[in-house]
Amino acid sequence: MKKMPIAITRKIDLINSLTEQVQNSENIPSTYDGGTMEYYILIDGIQVKNQFVTILWAKNPHNYCQGKERFNINKVSNCFGDQHCPKHLNYVLNLIIRSYKKAIKN
Repeated sequence: MKKMPIAITRKIDLINSLTEQVQNSENIPSTYDGGTMEYYILIDGIQVKNQFVTILWAKNPHNYCQGKERFNINKVSNCFGDQHCPKHLNYVLNLIIRSYKKAIKN
């Protein structure tokens, strides 16, 4: 069993610290994520337990993702397209951080 990478831990801590500022902001964090339709980035929280990271997405029909999304740090992936692997988790965390910073800045 691998340890949680420090980069992922730092990103989760940054998201948790920015959550209060985003909730107090007038802007809603959003992203296009390479498409033409805008998606909201609304999360209820991020839980870390052993090698699993669970992102709890808020219930909103225009949200980027719905329900719970669980990532396994120990899952070996050879390509980026593999779902719920560390590379996919890193991508989603970067997406959340970018949208949060954009919402706070505006």
